[in-house]
Amino acid sequence: MSDPRLRQLTIKTGVVKRLSKEKVVYEKEVVTQQNRIDKLKASGADDHVLRKQEEVLQESMMMIPDCQRRLAKAHEELSEMIKNEEELKESEQYQAAVAVLDDAKLRVTDAQRVQQFLSTTGDVDDSKDHRSIIPVNISTYREELCEALNVLENLKHSQLVLDKLLQEEESDTRWNEELERTEQLKTVLRDILEPLDDVECKQSLHQKLIARRKKRAWQKRRNKRLQADRAAEQAVRTQRLQEIATWEAECKERLNRERVERDELQMKTLILTDVRRKKARAKRMLTRFEKSVHLYQQRQSVPTINVSQGERFVTRMHALIAEWKGKVGECVKEEKRLKDELNRQSTGNVNRRRENRWRKVLFGTAALGGIFANQSKHWWQELIAVRRSWDKFSLPAVTNDRPLEKGIVNGTWIVPPEQPSAEWKVYCETNMTTK
Repeated sequence: MSDPRLRQLTIKTGVVKRLSKEKVVYEKEVVTQQNRIDKLKASGADDHVLRKQEEVLQESMMMIPDCQRRLAKAHEELSEMIKNEEELKESEQYQAAVAVLDDAKLRVTDAQRVQQFLSTTGDVDDSKDHRSIIPVNISTYREELCEALNVLENLKHSQLVLDKLLQEEESDTRWNEELERTEQLKTVLRDILEPLDDVECKQSLHQKLIARRKKRAWQKRRNKRLQADRAAEQAVRTQRLQEIATWEAECKERLNRERVERDELQMKTLILTDVRRKKARAKRMLTRFEKSVHLYQQRQSVPTINVSQGERFVTRMHALIAEWKGKVGECVKEEKRLKDELNRQSTGNVNRRRENRWRKVLFGTAALGGIFANQSKHWWQELIAVRRSWDKFSLPAVTNDRPLEKGIVNGTWIVPPEQPSAEWKVYCETNMTTK
């Protein structure tokens, strides 16, 4: 294929082969369409359908001459190339081009094709091909009617003018002009009303009006249905937004409550720490005063000159000791109260967490446990229902032929061992308080 002449010969051969195949396809299409028209004529089909099929046949037959002209040109160019390149006879491309040239013979000329078309179609009956001048269109029909009404108004005005001129004596010129104008208006009105008075046009227009009325009624029903659907969707959307807003408000309230509880717990812890610090300070001061009294009593073995001063000192120390003992007692009471309150809150949190673990084991995740928020008083009924469904699933069916075996526990409850492990001890406490 290094020789450019062989490449050019291959290209021309491909063009001739493609055009030859295209021509054969169009000819087959013409034959098929002609057979279809013959069948429609034999079955007594409508004239409109026959005209449509004949138009399709005409279009197919118009494609054949164009394809044939292009094929003739390509055929001529390939023949000229074969004659000029006889020295390439031994090549495969040359032999293939000769074979294609023999297959692509022109079958019929353009004149023969036109003559065949005229002989097959025949003359068209003009009486059957009667069409209205105005197309069957509602808007066009309305415009023509409006124009006819305008012409009719002008005609009425001309009639009044003629009646007025009839009473006058010297009005021949104006009479002739107005009469000519009236005749022209009559001609225009007749030309407008004649196509509008066509029976087929009226029937088609009537059918289109019925179809338009049905379509508009369907559109009204559809719009009402869509409006109702939109209203229902809007109501559902509004309800969901309200539910979301309620849920967000509840979550915010719960978070605020937990934050307040946490702040209170932290504040009580700080107060307890301060109370303990005050109690320790009061104990230190009390110990210091008691040691001072004890030291004074040891020093009484030595005689002193000022006895009244020693008595005042002992009285003062006893008063201070009694005062600081009261402060220590107050700190002890406050510490006990705060410790009891903190222990009570801690115990409540522990019990709540234990209850949540049991609820998750029995009824699934926390997302499915929302039923207890609204029905906290009837949670045990849900537990019994779930338990019964589980027993029905796990136990075999009890019938007369198959009584319940003795080795199966009636309720399939899992009983802890006599010496429970650490995991069981968590759930074996009897002093668990329910929320």
